Amino acid sequence: MFDATRQAEIEKILQIRHLYTHQNGIIDEKFRKSFPATKLNDEYQMTLDEFLDRFEYLAKAIEAVDEAARKDFKLAAFS
Repeated sequence: MFDATRQAEIEKILQIRHLYTHQNGIIDEKFRKSFPATKLNDEYQMTLDEFLDRFEYLAKAIEAVDEAARKDFKLAAFS
């Protein structure tokens, strides 16, 4: 459904989510694989605008999946 670029971006967003969920935002080696410019044991910080941009990106991806499912399975659209 998604091209490689979109898949990679979603994976990065999920890595940020995992970092905050499991590491309290403290950068570990696993996170650095996706974000090599970060420093080990630093806190990963995002501005509100960055957070909202990523949230919007995911919302648009979800809308694309919903639209594809509606077309493929001939489902009615919600309004």
